[in-house]
Amino acid sequence: FVEKTIRDIFKYRNLKTFLLIVRDFFENIFKRFSEWKFTMSIVKKFLLTDFPDFHNVSAKTLILWGEQDEIFPKIFAEKFHHNIENSELKFVDGNHDWCLFNPEKFSNIIIDWLKTNGY
Repeated sequence: FVEKTIRDIFKYRNLKTFLLIVRDFFENIFKRFSEWKFTMSIVKKFLLTDFPDFHNVSAKTLILWGEQDEIFPKIFAEKFHHNIENSELKFVDGNHDWCLFNPEKFSNIIIDWLKTNGY
């Protein structure tokens, strides 16, 4: 975890954003320590859910996913894409929090997708 985080700092070259994330992480750990089991049960439930209602989504949908997401692997993005009929799946270089380190790229991807799809 530490090694990956250090690589991310050098990759995105945004120490200010990284420090904000670290600060928030530790603040939340201390505030929510008693809720940790509850939080982990939610993550576990998410990981084991098949999302049976996704086939009901009819709107054009962009599924934007970090290629190296270590929390929710690519297989989840692929399941979502398979179950959402009118969806487009786009993988980007990065992990779970890539958009926090690169908000301009994130915004441009969303804006380009919206323009391409007539919004």
